[in-house]
Amino acid sequence: MARLLGLLSLLVLAALSGAGADDQAIRKGLIYRPASGQFWDPSVIYVAGQYYMYSMYGGDSVWLATSKDGVHWTDYGVVLKSEGFKNNRVRKPYVTKIGDKFILNHGAFTDQGTNNKLLRFYESQDLIHWKYLYEIPIDTNFYRS
Repeated sequence: MARLLGLLSLLVLAALSGAGADDQAIRKGLIYRPASGQFWDPSVIYVAGQYYMYSMYGGDSVWLATSKDGVHWTDYGVVLKSEGFKNNRVRKPYVTKIGDKFILNHGAFTDQGTNNKLLRFYESQDLIHWKYLYEIPIDTNFYRS
């Protein structure tokens, strides 16, 4: 039941994350919103009895919130800031478990905001601390213009 409620709350928060709803109501109920700023495109993974929700934050960061029940969320904060790259934008992070590690990837631009043509990859043992692995170009032959 908790997983179902968690999924329902994610649908609601995705629909209203940019809306001008009452902040107090949002922070108390099924809808999650960071204490400051806004986030986009949440991605959730359930590990060892806890939900981890990652999202774009501020355009150049990945934000984390955690929950035991998928309904009540706690801000963790920025866990990854895309620094040191020609273009440091972050687009739609995804997290998955592979073996004993977690892999996070997100899209990135190749030319300061007009072509989202890279995927960057990071790994983690604890879902909090991320180590950059590499980036690869997206093959545009698989996408329509």
